Amino acid sequence: MKRFYLGIIFLGVTTLIGNAQDPHYSQFQAAPLVVNPAYTGMFEGQWRFMSNYRSQYGNLVAPFVTTTIAMDTKIGGAEGSGENPFNVGMQFMNDRTMLGIFSSNYITGTASYQVKLDKDRNKTLGLGLAGTYGSRHIDFNSVDFDAQFTSGGFDRSLPTGETVLQNMKSFISVGAGLLFAAEGKEGRSYLELGVSGYNLNEPKQTVLQDDRQFIPRRYAALITYKKMLNDDALIAFRALYQQQSTVKYTIVNVSAARLLSMEGTDMVGLGAWYRTGEGISPYVFLEYSNMQIGFSYDIATNRFRVGANPARSFEMSFQLRLTHHVDRMKCIRL
Repeated sequence: MKRFYLGIIFLGVTTLIGNAQDPHYSQFQAAPLVVNPAYTGMFEGQWRFMSNYRSQYGNLVAPFVTTTIAMDTKIGGAEGSGENPFNVGMQFMNDRTMLGIFSSNYITGTASYQVKLDKDRNKTLGLGLAGTYGSRHIDFNSVDFDAQFTSGGFDRSLPTGETVLQNMKSFISVGAGLLFAAEGKEGRSYLELGVSGYNLNEPKQTVLQDDRQFIPRRYAALITYKKMLNDDALIAFRALYQQQSTVKYTIVNVSAARLLSMEGTDMVGLGAWYRTGEGISPYVFLEYSNMQIGFSYDIATNRFRVGANPARSFEMSFQLRLTHHVDRMKCIRL
């Protein structure tokens, strides 16, 4: 019995560490600091607050639940001054699996510096850096062992009989990224190209103090293109490629939005995400004033299912930007 439960735990840990997938979101544009620290400060306004929630595979197994709260701000120059701003951000992430038996917490600080490449500041190149303090925890008190079995069932208040069980030590991880951005004529189109790397120092992460176990580097490349079709319609194309150890995937998004106000800050839109090897995620979002809300629901196309029931996942995102004024032609950058 003891070996069975330990096997379940270490199977889960091996899946999360050995296959080496950091937590991820389909709506990566709504969690920009997760994919590239150079996105710090890349928005219209002075302050930005973000929150993301993803529940994955909840109908098949205990759900994988990821929650993120983040903020960033510009501190290098006055808003609208055209100066090269220096930006800083902070992100808190919690990831829980196996009914909370295995959980991870991350605190990430980011910083970026945007260099203008032309006098009109229509083209910029940003360099971003990230530092993460992470900790992972296995709640052995939530697992039954044969030494705790009594005539009345399992009694978790009894000793487990195990002396080698221990949690993983905290770790420090570093990341970096580059981001090129360009606005088209009169702000009617917008292009972003970025590359990034996380866990560049490959921090050690193990339960049994095995020096051969570590968190491998994660690399990402992304592209975003937006275009105003007319004064009231906007289309967007996004693609992200990520690779971490042997795990790699591409996620693509196409969406369209209709502007609802002359200021360009109100819009409603819909689209879909496609993640290679997994499925399609219909997506709907709403922008009102300086707030944005998004919701997506995964329709699995892979073989990860129980009987006829495919895996089900959903995701929610929220952003709030604080600003004095947003030019209508700048809404394409929101």
